[in-house]
Amino acid sequence: MSQNVVIFDFDGTLIRRDSTLWLIKELVRRNPWKLPAAFCYLVGMYFARGKDPAQLQKLKCRCIGSLVKGKSLEALKQPLDRFRAKVLNQKVTQSFERLLQAHSDGQRVLVVTASAAFAIAHTLQDHPVTIVGTSYQLDNNRFTGELIGEPCFHEAKVVFVDKWLAKLNLSWADVVESWGDSSTDWSLMQKCCKRYWVSSSQRKAAELRSIDPEGIFYTLE
Repeated sequence: MSQNVVIFDFDGTLIRRDSTLWLIKELVRRNPWKLPAAFCYLVGMYFARGKDPAQLQKLKCRCIGSLVKGKSLEALKQPLDRFRAKVLNQKVTQSFERLLQAHSDGQRVLVVTASAAFAIAHTLQDHPVTIVGTSYQLDNNRFTGELIGEPCFHEAKVVFVDKWLAKLNLSWADVVESWGDSSTDWSLMQKCCKRYWVSSSQRKAAELRSIDPEGIFYTLE
């Protein structure tokens, strides 16, 4: 039986900022001897920020992969608990309220994120959502540090959702609404008729309106 789907991005949409640095910080606390390597990735991320989104995403994935390599999810519970506490303190009220309302209305809620799926799943474990995101390989229940396929980023988000819909015998016609915060979400957002944008400033809202003049906007300033 068909079921309406509402899609949310995570960083900048359900929470107010990118959570990557929080995750890296907590993973480094768990593995302090990996700080020098993590610092090198962070320097690369600093220079890629605002200039090369694809390279920035690649560096994020490599950094997180290096920090979880050899660890099980159970071994990461403490840093993930700390990460969860920080993240949930930065909720965007409008999008979280809509998430809960969608579930109450019998709609399926899908969170599609470029962030590490294991971290976002841990964060939202008490919420009625399904997570589709960047995934890391496990071998004997321990992370290898490598990705499963490509990051769930930019145009790849559409591919990830295509596969998820196909598994449930659903189609894009069942996706009634989507929420995002960045131009890199546009490939996915434009597949939906009803689009909500969360922006951190009036300037960013203006940039997003130039892409999607028919979207509905929430500005957090």
